[in-house]
Amino acid sequence: MTSQYPQQPNYGYPPPYQQPYQYGPPRPVRRPPGPPGLGIAGLVMAGVALVASVIWDFVCVSQFRSALIEVGNSYDYNEDRMISIFGVAVLIQMGLSLLGTAALVVSIIATATNKGRAPGIAGIVVAGAAPIISYTVFMIAVAALPLDPEIWDSWDAEYSTVLPYLLSLRG
Repeated sequence: MTSQYPQQPNYGYPPPYQQPYQYGPPRPVRRPPGPPGLGIAGLVMAGVALVASVIWDFVCVSQFRSALIEVGNSYDYNEDRMISIFGVAVLIQMGLSLLGTAALVVSIIATATNKGRAPGIAGIVVAGAAPIISYTVFMIAVAALPLDPEIWDSWDAEYSTVLPYLLSLRG
């Protein structure tokens, strides 16, 4: 026996045992992993930029050191040689910075397109840390260069480089 009353419609609810309705735009489908070549390329470029920059830091500091001329018991700088070394150093570091920036862009593209996601993330980290590491190494190496004590009136004669003085301030 059927009921005399009509069945109430199900407003807003899907009928039972059917797929639920999708609200809003469809979910994006995650791309399948592609070949990891792009991520590896970004990581290698970032690593080359970091290693070359640190090596170049030491080359520049050794050139700065060779430009020092010992005069009596103090040091004097060969200004012309220092300027030429500094100019070349800046040009080389700018080229390495461009390589590091290109590595960062390639690594971001590799991560976003899922073509070597893990090496792409590692490339982003290395490319981001490379300038900080290179600058720190350069400043520590420059701090170890000999100084002219006459420049600093209050400089204690026992310090011939910046580094021992900075270390003595700690304790």
